[in-house]
Amino acid sequence: MRIAQLVTDAQAGSADAFGELVRRYQGMAFGYAYALLGDFHLAQDAAQEAMLHAYRSVGALREPKAWTAWLRRIVFKQCDRLRRRKAWTVPLDEAMIIADGSPLPDAATLLDDRRRQLRAALDILSDGERAVVVLCCVHDYRQREVAEFLNVRVDTIKNRLRSARRKLAGGMLAMAQQVLNEGVPNIQEWYAEIQELAEACKRGDIARATALLDKHPDVLDTPDWDERFPYPGSCIWSPLGIAAMHGHEALARLLLDMGANPVPIERGMQYHHFTYASWIDELRDRHYDGIADAIERAIEERYGPLMDTPELWRSVREGDMERVRALIAENPERVRQVDHAGSTALHHAVAVNNLELVRVLVENGSPIDPRNGALRTPLVAAFYSLHYGFRDEPKPEIIDYLLANGAAYTMLIAAARGDEARIRELLRQDPSLANAADPCRRRPVSAATTAGHAHIVRLLLENGANPNAKEATCQGGMSLWHAAWKGNTEIVRMLLDYGAEPNHWLDSSGDAVFAAQKYPEILNLLYAHGATMELQVYAHNYRIDVIAEILRLDPSQANGVLPYGWGDDGSEELAYNIMKLAIRYGARFENASGWNLRWTVKQYPRVFKLLQEHGADPNVQILGISGDLKRRWTDPEHQLRTIRFLVEECGADVDCRDEEGFTPLANASREGYPLLVEYFLGKGADPNASAPDWAKPLFVAQKGGHAEIVEMLRERGAA
Repeated sequence: MRIAQLVTDAQAGSADAFGELVRRYQGMAFGYAYALLGDFHLAQDAAQEAMLHAYRSVGALREPKAWTAWLRRIVFKQCDRLRRRKAWTVPLDEAMIIADGSPLPDAATLLDDRRRQLRAALDILSDGERAVVVLCCVHDYRQREVAEFLNVRVDTIKNRLRSARRKLAGGMLAMAQQVLNEGVPNIQEWYAEIQELAEACKRGDIARATALLDKHPDVLDTPDWDERFPYPGSCIWSPLGIAAMHGHEALARLLLDMGANPVPIERGMQYHHFTYASWIDELRDRHYDGIADAIERAIEERYGPLMDTPELWRSVREGDMERVRALIAENPERVRQVDHAGSTALHHAVAVNNLELVRVLVENGSPIDPRNGALRTPLVAAFYSLHYGFRDEPKPEIIDYLLANGAAYTMLIAAARGDEARIRELLRQDPSLANAADPCRRRPVSAATTAGHAHIVRLLLENGANPNAKEATCQGGMSLWHAAWKGNTEIVRMLLDYGAEPNHWLDSSGDAVFAAQKYPEILNLLYAHGATMELQVYAHNYRIDVIAEILRLDPSQANGVLPYGWGDDGSEELAYNIMKLAIRYGARFENASGWNLRWTVKQYPRVFKLLQEHGADPNVQILGISGDLKRRWTDPEHQLRTIRFLVEECGADVDCRDEEGFTPLANASREGYPLLVEYFLGKGADPNASAPDWAKPLFVAQKGGHAEIVEMLRERGAA
């Protein structure tokens, strides 16, 4: 298929078409980036960022035939960003391989040596010659394709090739072809395989799961910790967590044997209503005892003995000092025991900010620096809590106490405290620490940014910190997002000068542009460095004028209009007109984000009704809202009105069920919503609908201790 047609199809939303563009041009993007940067890893980063930028912006390309020149400009821009971040040089003596009788280097070392040799050879070429050599001789692109990409005549390509061959030593082109083609990733293919891994784990497909993990060992614990390339979407899940919760014991045991963290990322940290819940209990409720036993053994091997009673943890969280002392006196080893997230009592005492309990635990022998399943020490928790999103909640007195009692004073901690002397000391010992991630997947530069230590941010950047280096829950780094969110213009400017990517997202919190909505000066800086605002952010801000102009130029973006939530400065009428505009340009909502639809039905029911006419499923929303967090529904009557609207005006089925078998009645019974339970029963919801025992309303109500709901269900014959 011709390139122009592939571009046109990609603009219309075809993932296959864009995948084919990636397949054809990934090598060219990498080769051009390498010619400009002279560094293999930086060239990979630049090519990957360029392809992601092209994916996000292909709709803005007015002339599909201009694809190659447009892509070249994007690659050049990414390379320029990386060059401005840090100048990379290789001393001549490092470009030589010296035989000195030392032990033979490993394959990775040999490859690095060959890359240095290659760069030293290519440095004698002009910029134009180097680009042509890499693209024509290394990646086997035809001269016509290279000429089109570089925007020069074919004769110019031929002349540059002849000149380059005269300058290069014999055999250098063959070595270049072998070296540069090793390890060039296809982002589209890799990301599709990661998503396929999740489905294989749901099915319990051992053969396919192991084949994918053999190819992508970096995702054994979770794709969220994969640093090879920036993911297009959030992947906060683990193969083990999926396999275990779907009851696939053989696969779960195999993953543990492969070294998977026995505390899955989605269960190892506090996450809203899953706060400190024991997911092992859920496995046993589902009769997956073999899986639970295997995971408990693995937790003990990695993190320490499991607690012999939950009473200590409960007493710590409740601040019951007397009971804590009694439990420790009864069994002193309890200070070393862990829960099913690998956390000690000390972790929990820190999380609830109770210095006296911290003292008691440490004085009674608690280890000072244990890492839990999320790889956080108590000291890390004293800065960022046990929440999966690294909430900025520093506890100064506890921090000082833990450090005084021997907690490791790492680069992350020094950056968070703004301790320049300690940072310089650590950099003298190991300069790479400026960019090294803590085991919890947080980096020093973002710790300094969050705390507002501009001088530390500058020091780290000057010593090689990469503001785009992957951190947990982020597409790349989280520094720029935090600086924008806090309105710190000085740090935003600094990060952008060192190449921070303004379009990287932070989980469900959007990108830096979204974070900077209250700060016009920062917004202008971000736009000047290539930031773009998603259509849904314009919708959030009720900018129907901007949305209308964008959709007129590019109707294929209509499905991106529905916002994550509507702002407070508009009206239902304006929101209705915005979505009506998107529908006029072809928007459909069968596959729209469930979260986006949920916020819409909560705030603007009339708008949701419009979306239902164009594909939105009310059953998805009734399932979500009936089991939603109580903090999102401070007014139970509002929640009931929304449910009533979905059932009585949108036709939602009170007996619909999710993929695990939970009905709206079961969700409301589990979360403790008596008003909803009464309503569903009144509408004929079946309390004994076919479902696994652990998904039935009576079981989940009893487990949650919701006595009023248990009584209501039994009165309706629940068994």
